[in-house]
Amino acid sequence: MEDEKYTQDKLIEFLNDGHKIGHHCFVLIYLVGCGPCNMTKPEWKKVANSFGYRNDNQGVVMVDVDQDNLDQIRPAIGNYPISGFPTMLHVHRDMKTSSYEDSNVKNKNRSAESFREWINHYVNMNKRHKPEKLHKPLLLMTHNNSSEKQDVYNYKSNLLSRSKSSNSSKSSKRKSKKTQKINSQMGGKWSLKYKRSINCKRPKGFSQRQHCKYGRPNHRRSRYRRK
Repeated sequence: MEDEKYTQDKLIEFLNDGHKIGHHCFVLIYLVGCGPCNMTKPEWKKVANSFGYRNDNQGVVMVDVDQDNLDQIRPAIGNYPISGFPTMLHVHRDMKTSSYEDSNVKNKNRSAESFREWINHYVNMNKRHKPEKLHKPLLLMTHNNSSEKQDVYNYKSNLLSRSKSSNSSKSSKRKSKKTQKINSQMGGKWSLKYKRSINCKRPKGFSQRQHCKYGRPNHRRSRYRRK
């Protein structure tokens, strides 16, 4: 006979407590002596054993319960009709109870991989991740993810430094254009040919008037001496 990791009482406790907390609960209801149940349970247990049947950090519970204990799990599964065995259910206090057979799993062959696909669908469905955060399905996550966190930190740092450099370059260009505009208005960049072409009897604009008044005293005196 197959050794059980947890007693039925303990698994029922996991299920009912997880349901109260708001975990995603996955329950296999089997019948002793049922051929299909005996084929399904080992695959189910492969997945359950991979995270210890209950993972409070990820908010998931996965148990297998004998149909003789059906009344004890009614607080979790409610009045969902059990019409055959095995029956695999997803239970959540804020969601409608649904079966594995009615899920969107591509290949419902009752393998460990198909159960992982089913669980990851529900566990990931209500998560909200920012674009820069890394995301992995529940059953593919490892305990040591410090290197991933460092990669994310380095990525953010590079983005921030690039943004600062770009803003600094744009600010420098704006200042340069502004300075050129002021210099042109004040006449600081005027060529000698342009200055000589200014008619101070009829100056055009404020800049030329200022130039005629203050910018060429030697020229005005030389013209005065010629007269």
